[in-house]
Amino acid sequence: MSIKKTNRRVLSLLLAVGLVLSSIGTAFGAAAASDIKGHWAENQINSWLEQGFVKGFEDGTFKPNKTISRAEFVALVNRSFGFTEKTEVTFTDMKESNWSYSEVQIAVKAGYITGYTNNTFGPNDEITREQIAAIVTKLLNLKASSSYTSSFKDEATIAAWSKPAVAAVAENKIMSGYNQAFNPTHSATRAEALVVLDNAGKLRVTTTTFDKEGTYGPETGSQVINGNVTITAAGVTLQNTVINGDLVLDKGIGEGDAFLKNVTVKGNTTVKGGGANSIHFEDSILLTVIVDKATGTVRIVAEGTTTIASVVVQSPATLEEADLTGTGFTAVELSKLLPKDSLVTLIGSFESLNIVGAQIKVDIPSGSVDKATVAASAEGVSVNLSKEAKIISLILEAAAKFLGAGTIDSATLSELAKDTTFETKPSKLEGATPTTPPVTGGGGWGGGGGTTTPPTDQQAPVISNDAEMTVDNQGLTLLFSFNEQIDLGTSANVEIKYFQQTHAGLLPLKNKTAGTDLVKNKTWDGYLYGMENGVSYSKGTANIAANQNVISANTKLGSLVKQGHHGVDGDMDYVTIDWNAPATYVAQIVVTDNVGNRSAVKEVTATVPVIDDEVAPVINNATLSVSPETGLLLQFDINESIDFDTDANVEIKYFTKDANDDLHPISNSIAGGALVKNKDWDGYLYGMETGKNYSKGLKLNSQYLNIIPAETKLGTLVKQGYHTDSTDMDYVTIDWHTAATYVAQIIVTDNAGHESVVEEVEAAVPGPVISNASLSVDDQGLTLLFSANEEIDFATQANVVIKYFKKTGSGLQPLLNTTTDLDLIKDKSWDGYLYDMVTNTNYSKGNDPNSTYLNVIPANAQLGTLVKQAHHGVDGDMNYVDIDWTTPATYVAQIVVTNNAGFKSVVKEVEATVSDVVIP
Repeated sequence: MSIKKTNRRVLSLLLAVGLVLSSIGTAFGAAAASDIKGHWAENQINSWLEQGFVKGFEDGTFKPNKTISRAEFVALVNRSFGFTEKTEVTFTDMKESNWSYSEVQIAVKAGYITGYTNNTFGPNDEITREQIAAIVTKLLNLKASSSYTSSFKDEATIAAWSKPAVAAVAENKIMSGYNQAFNPTHSATRAEALVVLDNAGKLRVTTTTFDKEGTYGPETGSQVINGNVTITAAGVTLQNTVINGDLVLDKGIGEGDAFLKNVTVKGNTTVKGGGANSIHFEDSILLTVIVDKATGTVRIVAEGTTTIASVVVQSPATLEEADLTGTGFTAVELSKLLPKDSLVTLIGSFESLNIVGAQIKVDIPSGSVDKATVAASAEGVSVNLSKEAKIISLILEAAAKFLGAGTIDSATLSELAKDTTFETKPSKLEGATPTTPPVTGGGGWGGGGGTTTPPTDQQAPVISNDAEMTVDNQGLTLLFSFNEQIDLGTSANVEIKYFQQTHAGLLPLKNKTAGTDLVKNKTWDGYLYGMENGVSYSKGTANIAANQNVISANTKLGSLVKQGHHGVDGDMDYVTIDWNAPATYVAQIVVTDNVGNRSAVKEVTATVPVIDDEVAPVINNATLSVSPETGLLLQFDINESIDFDTDANVEIKYFTKDANDDLHPISNSIAGGALVKNKDWDGYLYGMETGKNYSKGLKLNSQYLNIIPAETKLGTLVKQGYHTDSTDMDYVTIDWHTAATYVAQIIVTDNAGHESVVEEVEAAVPGPVISNASLSVDDQGLTLLFSANEEIDFATQANVVIKYFKKTGSGLQPLLNTTTDLDLIKDKSWDGYLYDMVTNTNYSKGNDPNSTYLNVIPANAQLGTLVKQAHHGVDGDMNYVDIDWTTPATYVAQIVVTNNAGFKSVVKEVEATVSDVVIP
């Protein structure tokens, strides 16, 4: 038996923190504390001291208000969260002899903190409150609206990158503020660190992992797991258990089985693994089941007294009720996330079926659906309703195709659904009139008219369960049989469609001869072969006399997809596929008998496995460049061939880097969240020498390739407006002239699932630097001083823009230019608005080319500018504001310098405050 606890309970957390707090040298010493009486964290500190979880300093104090370093804090996190796995680190400011070296190795491996981009970690740097908020949010996977930070009066000082994290920890009562202020940049104290981890521990969720075949849970009675459960191996039986959390049946189950017996799951159940026989829920209660298997079909069986309130199907699946005495499956939704041509099979009695996904196939061989809805988004849906199946009420908001001899008691069509076709007429039809009449039934759609006599045989053919497909280095071999004799000279047919399984769904194989999807049917002569009698079946459109059209019941048939199989004839050369390349192939078979009854779709797969060399891929020659013309251009190559139809991926994350070398994710303005490119994006990688785009993406874009040859020089852009005929590149809004440092992180997963080391590259937009900036206020007005490190010539693209604000509880409020009734903004259109404090020279000719003022400002000139009404006396040219400068207020100036080449500085913001002290 193997049960892994990936998180610990609160007691374990406290014990672990006690070890940390008592083992980091003199910083957390020994002995009791005497300086916490009346402290806001007194109760928590006393509780931990009494239980021996922490100790004070040797002088008898605890020093609750002493700050805590980055290294000390990650040590606390590692112990409290149970992180132990290490990775190599090469930070230049750390040695293996440092007490915190191993703690930093663990922290980096856990992924909740990174070093600075100059390859230092800063172990002795004091950690700030907003940095702790970001770490805790990542550790607990918290989410909150950044608007929650509006409850803090210092919201404007919370960095944009940390606002969601601050909101999350505040909303979840993990961290709070002082006097309605969060103080994001304040260094955190020992007491704050202890209390934050104490609060975080109360929110932590335990995850229990079953990773070995076997039976778990008591033989009698019931056990309760307060947390999440993950099953990662085939052959696991979990019994007599209540899960107060989520259950994940993970991809590690593969095509194997898992059994739940008398299990109640109070959270979500997600199915990511399992195969054709696979997931069994017996006498169990589940609220929501999410089917999300990456490749292939999973079968989920409800047995005994099982009740499943809702199922959301996001990948091909079979839902089946067997020997059921309970409610079974109640509500089923076929999600928009279902890939094109996915097959979902339903066997049993379902209260509701909501089809939302487009171009999918639904097979109902037997059973009933009380209410089925085809949503407006579900275009191109095909439903096969066998004779033993029934839909009581059908609501159609989109056109669909209903096949088979099953019963539909009532169907209601919207105008959007009038192109719906029925092989068997519904007993009652309401709403829009179908444009195509049914195959069977009488009375027509408008009352009156002739009837079509239904076939006397309404039993659909059945394809045997031993159908299989194999693949070798020559191609595919499909074997199957069915239980009826059919004559291909009648309405009968045997249709076979071929696909390749991709991470985005089924991609049809192409018939290169016909230029269409590869679909075999009775128009092909001799496409079916009797494996035991040696007969070729189907005369085809060529009416080949040597072939037979009548296939006896239970004849073992075979069909090949192997180019070159017939040698010089070339009639098999309708595909060109490298059969040695890792891939999973899918065949879907449908048999129509002599009177038109259709079988359920039979789906079989064959896989060319990945050859695992057990070596991680290596990223080479990575560079990042930035310019106004290209935005960000990232180039690199990989030493292995990458096939996106396997586990392979190339993930790219983008950041900006601030003056402290901290990284802040660039936002994706279309999708929301951080900008991360991966193989879900079609065509996101470009061969700089091959001229080809790589990644078919979730759209399965056939113009692009999924296989990247080793050493291919790749490039990818981040540049809004780059595609002038499309907005698909407009996922960022960035002024590429503004000074900034950009960072890209690349991680490559190869076909066998091995991950590369993260490759990090950066590029900077050159821009002027503003220094020595200050703003002061007196009873006359504002004085702004600053300098720029480059020569500025206002006759070029250069400019110095200054905006003025008043700080309020709701943010920055622009000062008003009373002359223009616009915001007060100074720039080079103002003549003489900048003054050299050393040479007494005015700069900017403004709009007067004959002005005596100068347009060229030397580098590092000490500049000043005033906002003081009446400063020029009778001239009145300074009377563009009307402000009582003695009234308490805080004023802000923002400066942006554009150099002669058009590149902008980072915004420099300074402020000055008029206090409530009376000015004499």
